[in-house]
Amino acid sequence: MQPFFRLSHHCKHKPTFVSPTTCEKLQNSDKPKWEFRLTGHSAMHSQVMTLCKEGRLNEAVRILHDVNQRGFTVDSETYVCLLQACGDAKALKEGKQIHSQMSASGKDGNVFIKTKLVNMYSKCGSLEDARQVFDKRHERNLFLWTAMIGGYARQGHYEEALMLYSQMQRTGMRADNFIFPCVLKACGHLLALSLGREIHSCIIKSRVEVAACVGNALIDMYGKCVSVEDACLVFDKMSQRDVVSWNTVIAGCVQNGLGYEGFKLFHHMQSLRMKPNSITVAILLQACLYMESKKQGKEIHNYVIRNGLEIDVYIGNALIEMYSNCGDVNHARQVFDKMLERDEFSWNVMITGYSHQGYYNDALKLIHVMKAEGMKPNSTAVVGGLTVCAQSAALEEGKEIHTYAIRSSLDSEDFVRNALIDMYAKCRRMDYAYKVFKQIPQRDIVSWNALIAGYVQNKSLDEALKLFYQMPLAGVKQNIITWNTVLTGCIQDGLVEEAAKLFEQLHFAGVKPNTISWTVMIAGCAKNGHANKTFELFRAMQLEGVKSDAVTISIVLRTCGHFGALQLGKEIHGYIIKIGFHSHIFVGNAVVDMYAKCERMEESRSMFDRMPQKDIASWNSIIAGYAQNGLGNEALKLFQEMQLVGIKPTMVTWNAMISGYSRNGLGDDGLKLLYQMHLAGEKPDLISWSAMIAGHSKNGQANDAVNLFRRMQLAGMKPDIVTIMSILPACVQLACLEQVKEIHDYIFRHGFESYIFVGNALLNLYAKCGSIENAHRVFDKMPQKDVASWTAIIGGYAANGQSENALKLFYQMQQAGVRPDHVTFIGVFSACRHAGLVDEGCQYFDCMSKDFGIKPSMEHYACIVDLLGRAGRLQEAHDFIYKMPLQPNASVWGSLLGACKLYGNTELGQIVAERLFELEPKNSGNYVLLSNIYAGAGRWDDVLNVRDVIKLDGLTKRPGCSWVEVNKRVQTFVANDK
Repeated sequence: MQPFFRLSHHCKHKPTFVSPTTCEKLQNSDKPKWEFRLTGHSAMHSQVMTLCKEGRLNEAVRILHDVNQRGFTVDSETYVCLLQACGDAKALKEGKQIHSQMSASGKDGNVFIKTKLVNMYSKCGSLEDARQVFDKRHERNLFLWTAMIGGYARQGHYEEALMLYSQMQRTGMRADNFIFPCVLKACGHLLALSLGREIHSCIIKSRVEVAACVGNALIDMYGKCVSVEDACLVFDKMSQRDVVSWNTVIAGCVQNGLGYEGFKLFHHMQSLRMKPNSITVAILLQACLYMESKKQGKEIHNYVIRNGLEIDVYIGNALIEMYSNCGDVNHARQVFDKMLERDEFSWNVMITGYSHQGYYNDALKLIHVMKAEGMKPNSTAVVGGLTVCAQSAALEEGKEIHTYAIRSSLDSEDFVRNALIDMYAKCRRMDYAYKVFKQIPQRDIVSWNALIAGYVQNKSLDEALKLFYQMPLAGVKQNIITWNTVLTGCIQDGLVEEAAKLFEQLHFAGVKPNTISWTVMIAGCAKNGHANKTFELFRAMQLEGVKSDAVTISIVLRTCGHFGALQLGKEIHGYIIKIGFHSHIFVGNAVVDMYAKCERMEESRSMFDRMPQKDIASWNSIIAGYAQNGLGNEALKLFQEMQLVGIKPTMVTWNAMISGYSRNGLGDDGLKLLYQMHLAGEKPDLISWSAMIAGHSKNGQANDAVNLFRRMQLAGMKPDIVTIMSILPACVQLACLEQVKEIHDYIFRHGFESYIFVGNALLNLYAKCGSIENAHRVFDKMPQKDVASWTAIIGGYAANGQSENALKLFYQMQQAGVRPDHVTFIGVFSACRHAGLVDEGCQYFDCMSKDFGIKPSMEHYACIVDLLGRAGRLQEAHDFIYKMPLQPNASVWGSLLGACKLYGNTELGQIVAERLFELEPKNSGNYVLLSNIYAGAGRWDDVLNVRDVIKLDGLTKRPGCSWVEVNKRVQTFVANDK
């Protein structure tokens, strides 16, 4: 065999083997002179090994090529070393070159070499080449099967790995401790629990001594397949456990939400003198993230300090992330500052931590520190910085980062551009966002979604929908995120019907609605008062097999509470227990609130007491429930109890108590709470004052409500639209014109007149105060008028005896295209009654159902009876009552009794009175009215009989009442006042 020359050059490179031809070329070149000497095959192999270890594969391959060119033989051991090195370095190009030379020299035929080739290709990610090598070998041993199956598992092709394993079994080949971990890994990632159990059974039947790696793989598989109990059984039965075994079983617990069990294993591990490593620490810190438990996180941090693991950058980053997610950015920053070495992730996770907790200024400062320390933010850091700017609406800082991205050529990366679009959108600069979008040469789905979301966030739904419909024309198909974004836009603009149409189109577009899609629709219907539609959608969601999340369930539960749908609320409560959501604090609070609003405080309290964890919202829900249901003492007890357990009442808690007391007529107790708030250092806010005012108005304490309104302003609080709507009912009760004008002036000065419901309320107020001219001025100035506006002005004219104007406005209402409702017709009937237009009133009654599809209510029937009765058509009114499809109530019979008194019809009056006594035995007014009818007819014995009945039954006559307005205050007088 011809010898090789060894050249050594006085430089930093190690000696290199070259052929005589190459040596001759070097000697004739301008390069430095080389010394050379003879050497053999063992030295060549040694040198190739050295080059491979140093990562100088190109030089090793050139040597190999030169050797083959010279016709010399290279042994298999050298090829194996090179293939191993190529696989480790993922050097596919060099690996293929070596394979080609092996094929040319006939060295790739035996199964051992084939196995190494399969390993090399699979490590380089070229599974097609690996499979070609595998398929060309018909005689395969266990090592070759293991290499190919392991390659598939390593590269995430789990289904192919399991198919090949099944094929291997059919050949009669038995698996060993090397192949079992590969297939178990595939089962775990595919959640193939049944197959994993079959493989476990094969392992047991094989009677081969199970290596720790197989036991660990079984634990991992069971953990990933959500069968923690099986994972723990395998762990308990293992004769030998290493730190990987402990880490795997702890990870299984943590991944399945059993963080506390993971910590128990951690303590048990130490008690057996098995030392946890950095992986153990990282897993447990991840558990703290899931549990949001800073207490456990600090325990791990102390362990890290005691065992000198703080220098580990990976552990430091995990600690920063844990503290940040637990809301303790101060401790996170302390860890960050103490780190001897930081990588890019350290900076990114600290910046993100500040951002997530709302410390945007600190995040921006840290970005500047990062640059000042010479760190060049990469694309991930740039995106993190842009996210911070987006959340804090820091436009100038965002522009600065944009400039840096351009200078660093990072703005060409798609996810940086998408972050720029998002940042500009959240800073309300859609012009800049659109400009960035237009500069993207090839816009992907994320870019389109980012811009559409920006328009939705900035209440530009039309622009968002334009882009939505342009997407298919640009060759980009809308995905579920796109659909959900435009659905959200429609819902936020109150366009529920348009959202429903889009939701139906989802199916035709081949996109399946997900949990978010359903939740958006359910939330939209709930927000706009469509209770039945909300419940229908929730049921449809279950039938479609789409899993509800905590948000969906909470929305439906709160809708049940708002509309008093107790039975459905109970069904959903049962569903929550079934799917294991009953321990979720957010859902638990919704259950408490639902039962409270359905006036089932026993069930509400039971749920509250069974909740494993309670936050301030839990306490607020139960306290508000008791307060709103008139159980002030129970509310007060819980209010005191929450403070004893260390939970400080928030403004929501105080307002819940005040609102509850006020709504239930306990205004004095509400006032006491206002005083206690001052003592506790809390200043009543607008909600506090509005709740007090609304409560007094609702309970007929109009003067007190007006006084509170004045006190509120003296305390420096500016009433908002909610306060205004709270005080207006009090003004209606008082019918105090000067007070109404005062509040109208406030409304005008603060720009509340544009609200349609405020205009309607003012209309009613002026009308009830007898100032129909002011009412009409308000009506004329209203930029928009709804059915309530027209109804208010018609009713106002009718109540003030101007029937002709009322009926003219009814005609104008129809001309304006506004459809009257059932309340409008009550105003029309009133106008007809005042004007004596009996036949016209009856015609309106007929057209109400025929032309407008409005089914007459009891109140409408009472109006017609009153209309006929006042016109003296008593028998006709009596016949009308008997033809009613509804069972007449006291209001209907009362109208006829009043007419009997007016026209002195004693006989009919007696009949009608008997009906009223059956319906309202305790109403003294009916007895008094009959007594007056008898008196008018001179039947004094009957008058005395009626008065005896009143005395015997203990009935009292309600005294007459009148009031007068003096100096903006209404003074009330009753009969016998002195």
